Amino acid sequence: MEELSLWRWYGSLIYEHLADVLTMCRIWIVCYLASCFFFLGLDPWIDPRFFWLLVVAALTGLFDGIVARRTRKTPSEFGKNFDKVADKICEAFIFSVMITMICWAGQYWLLLFFIPSIRTESFLVGVSFYNHRNGNDDCANQWGKRKMALYFAIGILWLMPTGYWHFLQSATGISSGGYYYIFFALSLFTAAILGLVGFFEYLKKAYQDRK
Repeated sequence: MEELSLWRWYGSLIYEHLADVLTMCRIWIVCYLASCFFFLGLDPWIDPRFFWLLVVAALTGLFDGIVARRTRKTPSEFGKNFDKVADKICEAFIFSVMITMICWAGQYWLLLFFIPSIRTESFLVGVSFYNHRNGNDDCANQWGKRKMALYFAIGILWLMPTGYWHFLQSATGISSGGYYYIFFALSLFTAAILGLVGFFEYLKKAYQDRK
């Protein structure tokens, strides 16, 4: 009976923290991919593991919130903060890899579209620290979740191997041609707008909490 109750205790503990496990998996994945890219020098446009593992990371970001709502009766302060940290790590990975590969490709004009996103993320980090210091709840709003989903979509499409692109073009008969980089530029600009709207939502909530 004691052994059974011990297993039940471990099972309930894992069940309760399953969302945090998914969040940790997201961090592990991007750290592994970062080491493959920056230290081993693997090319994402040749090696398909970048594409598929980032898809898995995006899925963990999608399901950790769903799992948390189903396995916990009350929101976890650690879980909310841990999820935000994981998202920022993923954003840093996507930005750094894309910027490096853009420089490789010589498309330096595309770097201008990272400036609004980086500034918006800096604003959001500042607001998050301010709210945390003042004891305010600043869990991600819907605009922030949409922005993060778009960042993942941008990263997944950017890291899609060249062979996959050729297959899609031959299967659909559509050639991206010169619109490839324009698509990513518009996507980055859209993500920056979503982040800016989320930033104003944070400011609105902080103002209402002070009243």
